[in-house]
Amino acid sequence: MVRTYLDEIAQRANIIARERYFTSMTTFNGDPDLARQFARIAETRLAFPDLEMTIELQIAEGPWVATRVTFRGTHMGEFAGVPATGRRIEYSGTAMDRLENGKVVEMWHTVNNIHLLMRQIAEGGRPPQKP
Repeated sequence: MVRTYLDEIAQRANIIARERYFTSMTTFNGDPDLARQFARIAETRLAFPDLEMTIELQIAEGPWVATRVTFRGTHMGEFAGVPATGRRIEYSGTAMDRLENGKVVEMWHTVNNIHLLMRQIAEGGRPPQKP
């Protein structure tokens, strides 16, 4: 379920599918207004139209699903006030999702190393290579 919603909504930006995965009471990082999160997804897609998400690791325990992801794309539109640079970026994140009755009711997502992402955009820095 979580892998499918991450693919459909985060990877393919199919925001219309949200009713399949979330309830009207679903919260994102404690915020009950999911519209803000979906707007952020749309803005990110405009800035990085080729953004690809890779699920690196996923673990489920009871109603919780933990997921570690990596995003890669090209900075082709304004992001966080920075005009398009054409630079390739890579950043990672983690998600903790709680399911209830077949839908996600609580999401806690973080972006790791946001400063690294901004440096890649501003300076053309490359992410550290994996050993």
